[in-house]
Amino acid sequence: MAILFFAISFFEYWGRFSISTRTSLFFIFLALCIAVLTWYIIRPTLGLVNVRRQFGIREASILIGNYFPEVKDKLLNTLQLQESAKNADNSLLIASIEQRTAELKPIPFSNAIPFQENIKYVKFAFLPAIALVFILLVSPGFKKSSERFVHFGKHFEIEAPFTFTSNIQNLNAIQNQTIYIPLSIEGDKIPQDAYIHIGNQRYKMQGITNGKFSYTFSNIQKSERIFFEAGGFNSKEYQVAVLLKPSIVGYSATITYPAYLGLPSETVRNIGELNVPQGTVIQWNFNTKNVKGLLIAPEGSTLKLASNKISFARKFMKSTVLKVNTLNEDVAQGDSILYQINVTPDEYPQIAVEKREDSLSQKIYYFLGDISDDHGFSKLTFHYQFTKSSKAENKEKSGVMPVGLTKNITRQNFYHYWNLNLVDVQADDEIEYFFTVWDNDGVNGAKATKSEVRTYKAPSLKELKEKTEEANKEIKSAMAGAQADAKQMEKEINSIEKMLTEKKNLDWNDKKKIQDLLDKQKELEQKIKNSFNKNLEKNLKEEEFNPIQEDLLQKQKELEKLMDQVLDEDTRKLMEKIEKLLQENRKDELKEALDQFKFNEKEMSKEMDRMLELFKELELEKKLNETINKLNELAQKEKELSDKSEKEKGKNDDLAKEQEKIKKEFEEVKKDLQDIQKKNENLESPMDLPPKDEKAQKASDKLNEAQQKQGKGKNKEAAEDMDDAAEEMKEMAEEMQEEMEEAMEEQQEEDYNNLRQILENLVQLSFNQEKVMSGFKENQNYSPKYIELRQSQRKIKDETKMVEDSLLALSKRNIQIQSFVNEEIAKVNQNLDKSLTYLGERTTDYALVHQQYAMTGYNNLALMLSESLKQMQEQMKAQKQNKGKPKSECKKPGGNPKDAKNKKPNANAIKKMQDDLAKQMKQLEEGQKQGKGKPGSKEFAEMAAQQAAIRQKLQDLKRQLDKEGKGGSLGNLKKTEDLMDEIEKDLYYKKLNAETFKKLDLLQIKLSEHEKAEQEQEQDNKRTSKQGQDSPRPIPPSIQKYLNEKKKETELLKSVSPELQPYYQDKVKQYFGN
Repeated sequence: MAILFFAISFFEYWGRFSISTRTSLFFIFLALCIAVLTWYIIRPTLGLVNVRRQFGIREASILIGNYFPEVKDKLLNTLQLQESAKNADNSLLIASIEQRTAELKPIPFSNAIPFQENIKYVKFAFLPAIALVFILLVSPGFKKSSERFVHFGKHFEIEAPFTFTSNIQNLNAIQNQTIYIPLSIEGDKIPQDAYIHIGNQRYKMQGITNGKFSYTFSNIQKSERIFFEAGGFNSKEYQVAVLLKPSIVGYSATITYPAYLGLPSETVRNIGELNVPQGTVIQWNFNTKNVKGLLIAPEGSTLKLASNKISFARKFMKSTVLKVNTLNEDVAQGDSILYQINVTPDEYPQIAVEKREDSLSQKIYYFLGDISDDHGFSKLTFHYQFTKSSKAENKEKSGVMPVGLTKNITRQNFYHYWNLNLVDVQADDEIEYFFTVWDNDGVNGAKATKSEVRTYKAPSLKELKEKTEEANKEIKSAMAGAQADAKQMEKEINSIEKMLTEKKNLDWNDKKKIQDLLDKQKELEQKIKNSFNKNLEKNLKEEEFNPIQEDLLQKQKELEKLMDQVLDEDTRKLMEKIEKLLQENRKDELKEALDQFKFNEKEMSKEMDRMLELFKELELEKKLNETINKLNELAQKEKELSDKSEKEKGKNDDLAKEQEKIKKEFEEVKKDLQDIQKKNENLESPMDLPPKDEKAQKASDKLNEAQQKQGKGKNKEAAEDMDDAAEEMKEMAEEMQEEMEEAMEEQQEEDYNNLRQILENLVQLSFNQEKVMSGFKENQNYSPKYIELRQSQRKIKDETKMVEDSLLALSKRNIQIQSFVNEEIAKVNQNLDKSLTYLGERTTDYALVHQQYAMTGYNNLALMLSESLKQMQEQMKAQKQNKGKPKSECKKPGGNPKDAKNKKPNANAIKKMQDDLAKQMKQLEEGQKQGKGKPGSKEFAEMAAQQAAIRQKLQDLKRQLDKEGKGGSLGNLKKTEDLMDEIEKDLYYKKLNAETFKKLDLLQIKLSEHEKAEQEQEQDNKRTSKQGQDSPRPIPPSIQKYLNEKKKETELLKSVSPELQPYYQDKVKQYFGN
């Protein structure tokens, strides 16, 4: 065995086996040693000590007998006897055994084993011992090879001319970790390359500098033994122990958004950066391996794991970097994950508001606004607060009004209508207002943003007065200009008519002249329309803060109505007809249409002249009333100031300031008195209004004296002068009131007498015309009496012209004379002119037709003026009854319940009037059938006049509906109007046949339809109306257009893909917001 050991050591010396080879050889050698030891030493030794025998006692006694001759078979016999003695109780046998045993005792049985023979084998043990000593003397390294063999599991470096140095002794690495292994070689000879052995693999190390090497061991999975190799030499072995790394296999995050956002929870996996709104709860769910706990930073809490799964949740109010580290018993820091939680706070809502004023009112405002928020809204309100008011109860008045919005839309526009009539705003008041929008923040509570605080300043009475004066000047100038333009156009029409008479055919230049004329007419109509709109706007704004008396208000509305009727539909149709005839080159018809156009233009010029005069009269009356009211107001203020001054002792700056203010206001009144005189002088029929310069100067002197005495502290004397000044002002107001009432009464009485005289003249002219018509029917063209009749017709024409002038003059002073009265008398004169023309040509039949038209016109006028005369009587009677009463108690002029003109036209009333006329027509028809004779001209004229009045009512209704934006709500009123016109013509021509009654039946059916539509509309209005609430004002078209555009933008914004990143969604919103 020693030889075997020496042999293995020898081979190890030369071979430098690896650890695995040495391990194998060692255990083989060990196995052989155990086998030899067992067979040659242990087994015999066991036999020697009787632990294990190789043969029995019998065989042993035979061997001993053969070894000792003197024993022979004695030992065997003794043993046999002893065996027999065990089976039987025989003392003789026992005695024999004892004898024989005594004989054998002296014999040395141990000599039977030949121990001395083994001594000869000792010489063989010296040979390996000598060899060992020789080897050790010759090659000391052989000892190291034996040492390497014995320490088979240990790595031994080959002794080299240099040394290996590394700091990885007892290195512990974490599983999956990458470790850095440095190597330093020092010595006389430094190799260029170095290698590292990891397990059974050999890797080249990276050279850094001379003698410096490194190797990066990536993703280490298990413990490894390593050693280094360089220049054919190996280093010692190193043990790299791998610790189990606490790892995160996978994770997910469940995001629960704040409830107010209405967003569903969502789960994301393996995402390290999250963008969430404030108040979001995030629950992480981890799957781990080799983990016993999680360390959460920056809060520093540690979660213990009972299994490989763990969850934890946090609520985030601000942006946080959350770090999660894994750990176990061996590794304090394993896998770590950084979570960047970007918290988006709920921003404050944004609001932008644009104000639009109503074109006709200073108390109506429209607000167009945009609001935006990141998540939505809870409410939007409008706030206002009086900061200045002439009414004590309004000084601290405030209010809040809700504004409609859609709560879940993050960017939207809104519309708010503010009617200041509901808050009782007065002239010179100031109101602060703003909007407040709240978001729907369910985490921190709803946040509010307030719009810019703006101030509404109501115009003062002085500002209103100045604006009214300026507007009146513009309107009068525009109306005078329109009148002048109309007269100029009359001249141009005359020139064109002359051209049409002289030329057979029209060239391009001629047609252009006519087209230019039509274009000028359109411009004129637009100018008139603008002036009328300006007047309407001025009236509405003036009435808002400075309400006028009921009688003036009624006159103002009548004037507005008359202005609205100047631009009639017939003129526009005639212009379209002229354009068509011009294109078709129909000269004769064109000439006739131009003649009618000239007539309309002349009537419009006269009507504009009348409007201008009525406007001046109304302006004067308003000015008179305002001045009277101002004088009464100043008298009251001066009286109150006098009472204060009398009680005050010494100088008082506040009272002095009040006195100075009253003095300045009275100076303005003096200017108004002068302006009244100028306005009165500019009227065609001025009123009797004596100047008030003397009284005004007296009052002014008293005010000055009071002010001077007040400045000296003589309050008692100043109070007396104040009383005198107040009395003077009060007397001036009373005088002006009486003078104005007397002047108006005189004018009204004069108008009444003139109207009655005109009516009598018209009746007489009607009789005269009927007499002349009968004469022409009875006499032929060649009759000597023909010329006499023609002269009579000329006289009627001249007298009718005088009536026309009288009516025009009367209508300029009395607004109750309707426009169609002047138009009707002008038509009568036109027909009389044409009849005279035909009579000159001896074409009696044509002349009789126009005489009949004139006759009908006389009768129509008589009926119309008779009705107007009756109304004037009632108005004068009412004024006499109310004379001496305060203005506030006076009723409307002519405010009799029977006065149909003061009532708004309606389909029901028109149908009743038409039904009454239909009964008359049917009674006349029955009379004809019963042989009572044909009705006379008077009956037909009366019915034609009634039909004309009904048609006028229908036109008023149509105009009123168009003005209210309800045109067409009762059906096609124009067709009904055309039917009335046809029936009116039948009555003019005294036609009462089946065709007329067929038209009448159709007319009554249409009126019934209009009445039904009107009743349904009234019922709908009753259903939708709410008592005590302000009915919404119709949205102006310009604002409605804006709202429609914004609505389209909102719908488009809703369609933007939600997959867009928030940045781009914001850009889209900003684009539409701008």
